[in-house]
Amino acid sequence: MISRFFLGRPVFAIVLSILIVLVGIIAAINLPIEQYPNITPPQVQVSVIYPGADAQTVADSVAAPLEDQINGVEDMIYMYSQNSSTGSFSMSIYFNIGADGDIALSNVQDRVDLALPQLPSAVQKQGVVVKKETPTILLLVTVESDERYDEIYTNNYATIHIADEILRLPGVSDAKVINARNYAMRVWVRPDQMSQLGIGTNDIVDAINEQNADYPIGQLGQAPTTSPVPLTIPITSLGRLDTPEQYDDIILRATPDGATVKVKDRGHTELGAQS
Repeated sequence: MISRFFLGRPVFAIVLSILIVLVGIIAAINLPIEQYPNITPPQVQVSVIYPGADAQTVADSVAAPLEDQINGVEDMIYMYSQNSSTGSFSMSIYFNIGADGDIALSNVQDRVDLALPQLPSAVQKQGVVVKKETPTILLLVTVESDERYDEIYTNNYATIHIADEILRLPGVSDAKVINARNYAMRVWVRPDQMSQLGIGTNDIVDAINEQNADYPIGQLGQAPTTSPVPLTIPITSLGRLDTPEQYDDIILRATPDGATVKVKDRGHTELGAQS
């Protein structure tokens, strides 16, 4: 019946076919096309570093307050968290497909701010990182070196020079260095000798924070002065320490008679991987 109708009216059939083709071409031009369409739920990641804590401590003092506040955030599907024995905590929150990732990020950040006063002071100083992530891996880049550079140097080079450039590309939400081993000062101490002097790890941390800082000193000839000064000279301090030898000379304890206990007396410092 339908075929007989079009066979009897060939001009109408041709015009209708041309119209269908034109509509298809217009739809194909205006149809959004992506090489990697977003078919996965939007994801927001919360990460924390608690220096010196084990996995159970991180779970009790960091994971529990954050999970209590973040649970039930708008459009959330589910979430899961991981605690590491190195003191790191990572939580991934997944939202409904079609949810606005920027709004989800803002909602999670508000919940994290509510939980921040309940977190340990060391975590508050380190800060809680909240960022939007796309779980789909777009590209893997391999970096290798000859015998001139070790693994830590190559890792640090990739973090500074390659990851930053990739992050600037349009559409890239994050770039990670797998098994990153960034440079850090590692202070090794002898617990038996520390206990004999009554020095704890907190004392060492406090001494490093106090003596490894930038302190403004001022200027020579700075006002107020008794008479006009033709020249003022700024004075700077050593500032933050750069070498292991400088960290070894940090004073842990001093007595009125001039005796001191330094880091190198009860341990040593080396430049190595952060984790």
